[in-house]
Amino acid sequence: MKQAVLRALEVIGGTAEGYAAELAPVKTSALRNSFIHRVDENNQTVVVGSNMEYAPYVELGTGKLYEPPPEWIEYQAEKGRGLDRWYYKDEDGKWHVGLPRAGVKMLQRAIRDHLDEYKEIIEAELK
Repeated sequence: MKQAVLRALEVIGGTAEGYAAELAPVKTSALRNSFIHRVDENNQTVVVGSNMEYAPYVELGTGKLYEPPPEWIEYQAEKGRGLDRWYYKDEDGKWHVGLPRAGVKMLQRAIRDHLDEYKEIIEAELK
């Protein structure tokens, strides 16, 4: 039974990676190609994410448009606290302006929008 659950989680993780990649905005394909998943055998869970430093900003938004997932009861940033614009200097010394951006929610949607499919994967592996 445990092995069937782990197989199902592995399939779900790979499937969710694909959906997240389809939803990710593409400029260089770096974010789209960065999605990974890990199955925790002890807790029988799967985690899907990205190792790109900017992935959380694409997922959740920036500045006053930052929006944490609804299941987060507590979080560090204060909603609405962001500035209308901010400036930063890159490693070459060039200045850029940053503006608030709404989150794409590619990971949240990759999970939420396919729950029935994931349920079918689990049922198939348990048979």
